Amino acid sequence: MSLKPSSPKKPKQAPASRPAVIRKAPAPPGAAKGPVREILAESILTSKGQVTIPQSIRSLYQLDIGDSLVWRREADGRLVVEPKRSLSLADIRVAIAAAGAPVPPRAFTNEEMDEAIGQALEAKFGRH
Repeated sequence: MSLKPSSPKKPKQAPASRPAVIRKAPAPPGAAKGPVREILAESILTSKGQVTIPQSIRSLYQLDIGDSLVWRREADGRLVVEPKRSLSLADIRVAIAAAGAPVPPRAFTNEEMDEAIGQALEAKFGRH
């Protein structure tokens, strides 16, 4: 009977379509009860102030070389990082619909224009 040295086993990797969950985020004391949040990955800040975005996060958010990220501080102090996306035509239509119907500019009379010109001259030169 001969004994063969066992080769170290490689850890199983999660499928690329589903990011691996590293650990649950602990709730801070006094935190409001709400949905459970999970830490999907961790990064380390380098001495040059750079952070590597883990592959699982890049896949999940479909990030590619040259994509921009927006860093935002929420009112409660949380830091939110999200991909900067170009607006689609659908996004623009939703924004226009939310703004309501446009108000057409009203026409001014000659007297109103003369009065406005006089006020501008008086404000600028001190005379009418």
